[in-house]
Amino acid sequence: MLRTLATSVRLPAKRYLALAEELATLSTMLERLTKTDAKRLRERFGVGPQMAAVLERAHGA
Repeated sequence: MLRTLATSVRLPAKRYLALAEELATLSTMLERLTKTDAKRLRERFGVGPQMAAVLERAHGA
């Protein structure tokens, strides 16, 4: 019973760590892309990498 409980807690924890690492990698990539391709947008107050990417995509760039 204890082994099953430990496994049921461990598996989601491992998945969380993997997803957190993947998110960090993607955030870094998006940061680099928007600094070069959406430089003017990124200079605006309140526009971060995610918003700049959304606005660029909505604009059709």
